[in-house]
Amino acid sequence: MGKIKIRILLVLLLGLFVVGAFLLLRARSTPSLPTPTPSAGAKYKFLIPGTSSRGDVLKNLGQPLNDEASELLNFKSNNPNLPHQAVVPEDTVVFIREIITAKDKKTTEDITSQYGNAPYTLYGPASVNGFNLYVYPDKGIAYIGHVEESILLEIWYFQPTTIEDFQTRWAKGYSTTHRPIQ
Repeated sequence: MGKIKIRILLVLLLGLFVVGAFLLLRARSTPSLPTPTPSAGAKYKFLIPGTSSRGDVLKNLGQPLNDEASELLNFKSNNPNLPHQAVVPEDTVVFIREIITAKDKKTTEDITSQYGNAPYTLYGPASVNGFNLYVYPDKGIAYIGHVEESILLEIWYFQPTTIEDFQTRWAKGYSTTHRPIQ
């Protein structure tokens, strides 16, 4: 009777070994899905919305014109009437508005040569004069410019998103419908 128990035990152990080896081989042959990483968008002076901290903003843009603890930080631009802006709720920058002047020597062509033509055009208060908001939601960049004249007024940097989310969060006064004054 002792030899029968040993044989049964050996058969069970052999069976467990075969099942274990099968499961191990199956696990190795099944491709694992890549871990999604947050998509980093365009950057301004080494600042990436959604990644860079308040400290990074202060380090790269200098002392703000307003209270350093504020959620909306204003920084000196080449336009004496309009500051660059960074929205920093808590400790992470989520939005940057760069003000462009002739001194900056940037044009709409600089953006379109890097990102191509914008997939979305939004119309706002300056659209009457031909200045529209051109949006690349998946790249985290938008600009207010006049494509025909290549004039650039502002560049907006944000975390890559959908056009709907972009409009809700950053472009509330803009529409997908052009309504010229009559």
